[in-house]
Order: sequence, then C-alpha cells, then structure tokens
Amino acid sequence: MYPDQAPWTGIGALQQEIREVRNALQRKADDHEIRSLNSRVNSLEYTVRDFRSEIDGVLSKLQQMEQDILRITQS
Repeated sequence: MYPDQAPWTGIGALQQEIREVRNALQRKADDHEIRSLNSRVNSLEYTVRDFRSEIDGVLSKLQQMEQDILRITQS
C-alpha cells in the first residue's frame, strides 16, 4: 500500500475516494448479511412455531391417554 497523500492532491483525492468506496461496499455487505441472517431467523421462528404446535398436539394426546388409563385402572 502506498502512503496517504494530501487530500487536495490528485492522488490523495483518489485515495480518499477509494476508502469511501471500500467503506460503502463494506456497509452494503454488512447490510446484506444482516438481512440474510434476519431472513434465516424468521424462517427458524416459523419452524419453531410448527414444532411447538406439533408438540402441543402430542402433549394433549398424551394427557388424554393418561386420563383414560387412570379411568380404566380406577374402575
């Protein structure tokens, strides 16, 4: 890498512009990564909700079976 030149020189201005472009690209990459992660988290949230619904259904069936077993054994 070359040493920074004074910003009022042609090379210094070009160096500054390159830094600004790099920073802008980095922000875009960071924003994209955040959006991608957010999308993946949302997808995971829906999956967890589906699992929760399935688990609640299984739990309800197990509780009903437990009540049926208790009723049978107490008869």
